[in-house]
Amino acid sequence: MLYTDLSKLKETDISIPKGSNFYLLKDGRICIYNCDFLHIFNMSSFKIDLTLDQNTFPHQEENFLTWGELVCLTELKNGNLVLGFGRGWNFTNLIIDIKDNKNPKLITKLEIGNEDDACREVMKFDIGEKEYFIAGDVEPQIFNAESPYNEIAKLNDIDIDAMMQLENSNLLAYTSENKLNIIDLTDIEKKGKGKEVKKIEFDEGERYFKLLQIKDEIIALDKNVAQFVNIKNYENNYILLNKDFYSINRYNSMCRLFNNQLLLYSSQGGLLKIDTQKKQILQKIKLNNFDKIYEYDCLAYKDKYLLFAEKDKLYEINYNEKEEIKNYIEDENNYTEKDWLKDQDDIVKKIIEEKNLKKKDENSYFTAGSAFYDIYRAYSLKKRFPEYNDNQIWSLSMKEYKLLKPENKKFFEDLVNKDKERLEEWKNKHGFK
Repeated sequence: MLYTDLSKLKETDISIPKGSNFYLLKDGRICIYNCDFLHIFNMSSFKIDLTLDQNTFPHQEENFLTWGELVCLTELKNGNLVLGFGRGWNFTNLIIDIKDNKNPKLITKLEIGNEDDACREVMKFDIGEKEYFIAGDVEPQIFNAESPYNEIAKLNDIDIDAMMQLENSNLLAYTSENKLNIIDLTDIEKKGKGKEVKKIEFDEGERYFKLLQIKDEIIALDKNVAQFVNIKNYENNYILLNKDFYSINRYNSMCRLFNNQLLLYSSQGGLLKIDTQKKQILQKIKLNNFDKIYEYDCLAYKDKYLLFAEKDKLYEINYNEKEEIKNYIEDENNYTEKDWLKDQDDIVKKIIEEKNLKKKDENSYFTAGSAFYDIYRAYSLKKRFPEYNDNQIWSLSMKEYKLLKPENKKFFEDLVNKDKERLEEWKNKHGFK
């Protein structure tokens, strides 16, 4: 077996357009897309074969759009693409024929019934010889993958963060916040709903937005937790990706390497290589500083290249190591969640003392969390982490607040209640109802 060393990643001179997401087509080309465009990139010529955007198809009537904010896509067996949009006008999905690079064809427009008119998830799904696609993240709908692309069922009372079909089965796995659900869609046309197989609630993490299957395991990714669920016995293990309580690193992207290892990519441009059998982090490197990225993605292309969303180059990846490279060393100086739980009493006590020493102010707080942030933590965290921006400081403060003990939250909850009483008094005094 050949292994890879992340430290030997090399930037090539092959340019690719910047994009936020990747999708590998059956013919080996890659879709590189964000909300504004879709490039179909040829990995043999390293050129763009086709670009789709709001100007690709002529507007057929005034004020009518044929392009929204592209957020997801899937490829059908016939090679047509189903595009899912976060915003559209009388449509949420487009089905497009891309067989002719010079003349792409708009096959049809479809609406899904999301309450906010958005399609943030779409994927093909096979049941035997028959093909469908599932569209939507709020009560997703299932459509036939052939003309007239009619809806055959709706998965009622289901919200989806990420979904995938388990290999060689009729099982749909999906995450909803910190839960993994598995349902059987074998009789979806006859019964109009799926049969629940398993529901697993994870102890760690808040929201899982990525799913991947490697052999007999489902891998679910939260921003700081990788969960591994065995699909034979449904036992699960997890890896905490960063134990530093004040880290702003988010691992929201992953892909499978050629040798079935797992690669994770972070908002700070960091890479983790993980042994999925031993559940160990093997390597950690810093590719670049991407702290301003909102969305990011990675894709391993065969055994040759890695693609990253905010770079304009391909990276070569080496699979020629004869022995596994394991040089990950965990930082022993991390400030952990346990440290915060231990320190919070003293911190909240200091906040209360300083607040009571001040004159009564007229600040209003909409939530107890915002009171906690405004009174003390915005200043103290900014002083401690001057390199973090205001949004990052807010996120850290909310992370602290969520873990406050009830008796420590009470002071800030009382402040909000007093604000509400003061607002009601003002309304009554001035004749508002």
